[in-house]
Amino acid sequence: MAEMITSRQNRKIIDAHALADKKTRDKTGLFAVEGIKLLNELVSENVKLCEIYCTKSAYARFHETIDSVKDRCTVFEVTDEVYEKLSFEKTPEGIFAVAQKTEIFDDALETPGKGGFVILDGVQNPSNVGTVIRTAAALGVSRILLGEGCADIFGPKTLRACMGTLFKVNICVTSDICSQIQKIKDAGMKVYGAALDDGSVDVRTVSFEKDDCIILGNEGNGISKRVLDLCDKKIIIPMQQNAESLNAAAAAAVLIWEKQKGVM
Repeated sequence: MAEMITSRQNRKIIDAHALADKKTRDKTGLFAVEGIKLLNELVSENVKLCEIYCTKSAYARFHETIDSVKDRCTVFEVTDEVYEKLSFEKTPEGIFAVAQKTEIFDDALETPGKGGFVILDGVQNPSNVGTVIRTAAALGVSRILLGEGCADIFGPKTLRACMGTLFKVNICVTSDICSQIQKIKDAGMKVYGAALDDGSVDVRTVSFEKDDCIILGNEGNGISKRVLDLCDKKIIIPMQQNAESLNAAAAAAVLIWEKQKGVM
């Protein structure tokens, strides 16, 4: 093992802990993950690692992975007390990695990949954003567009919900979602907005094509009016009368499946 850190006031520990804050992530271009599964995803996707912090017991369990990346980053052993300062988790595995952010695009049409987009308009819950990304990746959608107000994709809760799929898709983050949607439409793609609206059509009646896009909105208010006005069609998931709606992640799973089932 490399250098041992025993103080919670160590500068590196303070800086790594600060990555829980979005402003710090934005300023440094770094993010942090916990657990062996996410570390293995970083390794397999060749994400640039900076540092790994692990407890003695974690090293004993995961030494093969840690030793395999010693030439790619600096490894520190930390005491259990120091690790408590770092951890975001309630039941941590004792392994914490700092890495450089992967590439994020600011123009939807420059985002690599084929087919349409899953578009999120103001989805604030990080677990929902992460789950939507995971679902999109699982069902073959490789491009995601996130508008203003969405949870940070490099936040701990989003990363946990993504389960590593963040590094398997291409993401555009924009502060002007309407202009990006217009570009998508000008490129010949159709956009379908999920909306609880009298004018919405049953999603099961829509014949989706490969390049079609699905838009989902804020958990409480849905898609904003300015975005909804850009949609080619509004769609709805039919439900029993005693159920008002699904949450964003559950709705996304249904809608993405309906869009993809004819092209998978």
